[in-house]
Amino acid sequence: MGIDVKKQPVEVKKIIGLVFQDSALDRQLTVRENLIFAGMLHGLKKDLIEKRLIELLTLFGLEDKKDKPVGSLSGGQRRGVDIARGVIHQPRVLFLDEPTIGLDVSARVRIWRFIHKLRKSDGITIVLTTHYLEEAESCDNVCFIDKGKIVLAGKPDILIKEFDSEILEIESSDIDGLYPSLEAFLGEGRVDFKTAYFKVAKNKEIFVSQKIDQIKNEYSSRVTRVSIRPINLNDVFLWVNT
Repeated sequence: MGIDVKKQPVEVKKIIGLVFQDSALDRQLTVRENLIFAGMLHGLKKDLIEKRLIELLTLFGLEDKKDKPVGSLSGGQRRGVDIARGVIHQPRVLFLDEPTIGLDVSARVRIWRFIHKLRKSDGITIVLTTHYLEEAESCDNVCFIDKGKIVLAGKPDILIKEFDSEILEIESSDIDGLYPSLEAFLGEGRVDFKTAYFKVAKNKEIFVSQKIDQIKNEYSSRVTRVSIRPINLNDVFLWVNT
């Protein structure tokens, strides 16, 4: 964008929006009052604030909540107002810090719907952090950070495709005792609670079928489930960090 963040901090603040993990809203004020206050902080004129307020509440499906105190809203609705507050001044870049943390599944889905609508309506670039990697699969680009260092970056579909594998899951109440034997003929995997995960090459249906049959025959009394599924972004991250 051609702006030096160190030399031109005021100019930078005009074109970015920020939504914190913890709500920055005043719970005693109404939705409308919170957004008007945010607009005034950005130096917007009253008529523009009213215009943006209507646009955003319509976009987020919160028109009927505009005169309700923020404290009376659900977690998902408050998060929607938080995001609206962050873009009231029409920034070119929006930073979201774990926007769906602490929300139930339906609220998370709704927030992501808002994010996609916002990106489409305002043409805004959105940079966000999340621990829910299934959410990150809908991003254009992802960057995995571990202990402050970038360990992998790229487009989600390409990162998944490059692994060229499927995941074989084996569940057992004695998975720790069973794992060494499984590793001997399946290769290195990983264990999470009662389930072991192994990468198996794609397009080798006969090989995989034979392995599954072998596991069922040899460990039938100790294995409660054997299944195979497509690899996802969560698998990519975990394998990169093992």
